[in-house]
Amino acid sequence: MSKYFLWVGGLFLLWLVSFLSIWLAEHLFISSAIFAIILGMILGISHPFLPDIQPSVVWCERTGLGLAVALLGFQMPWQMVASSGSEIIILIISGIIMTVSLSILFGYLMRIKDPLITLVAIGSAICGSAAVMASQSIINSDRTETAMAVTLINLLGLLGIIAMPWVAQFFFPNQELSSGALIGNTLQSMPHVVAAGISVSESVTETAIWTKMIRILMLMPVLFLLALWCQRRQRLTMSFNQISWFTQIPKFIWGFIFCSLLTVLLTIPQAVLYVLEQISDTLMLMALAAIGMQVKWTPMRQQGIGLLFFGTVVFITQTIFSIWLLHHL
Repeated sequence: MSKYFLWVGGLFLLWLVSFLSIWLAEHLFISSAIFAIILGMILGISHPFLPDIQPSVVWCERTGLGLAVALLGFQMPWQMVASSGSEIIILIISGIIMTVSLSILFGYLMRIKDPLITLVAIGSAICGSAAVMASQSIINSDRTETAMAVTLINLLGLLGIIAMPWVAQFFFPNQELSSGALIGNTLQSMPHVVAAGISVSESVTETAIWTKMIRILMLMPVLFLLALWCQRRQRLTMSFNQISWFTQIPKFIWGFIFCSLLTVLLTIPQAVLYVLEQISDTLMLMALAAIGMQVKWTPMRQQGIGLLFFGTVVFITQTIFSIWLLHHL
């Protein structure tokens, strides 16, 4: 019975961290993901009962995270994709391919560790923290590397909130569609996109959100390809019969597909979709806090500056490519 209470108590503690992260984000205008990581780190250092609540931490990091990603399927904007012009689709897909490719190139040139390259590449290309967390479940990255990638992506997003409105207006004066598409195709998370768009105009914000939602939709095919790539690498050391591609795809991907298909096949009330979104966000923050509690400080100190430079180069290159492509579409 005591183990059960410790497990529930650990979940409650992580839920409190997620609640506090959301509250701080609303009042300090900084991503709740950063607060979840930082508060988790503080708990990992100071909490005397960390070994006792380890089962709760592991559950949030694995099962809770999987549920959070699967529930993202209910937020997929299928109608937006159906009504989108070919230019936006080309912009988004080309941007993802270019961002991932350049991240791999720059990462190897700068001698960044492979897991960090993957996490930063997919986080930058798709949807920030959610993409990083979903990717780490597939590649089984170190918790410290995951925390570093999430922190980097959100830091670059904060800088982007300041820089991207100016960049958009400079390169696309009086072109609200192109300005919104640029913001939506470069900033990593939806709050960053909204904050940057609002500082320009309402119509720019609408276009930026529209572009960003379609970009988020690309998370599933990218994760699917990442899982197949990891499986292919695993096959180099195992015989074909030892691995089934179906079982090697993480369960949360199938859950994501199932949830997204439900939105197409059924008419789900907006109130229900809102509740599911809040559950997904809370589980994601609890998983981030759980990862923060298990962070090792030495690798962060050793790789911090180099990783920041790497992420900055990727973000700038991603922005330049989007500007160029928007001028030529």
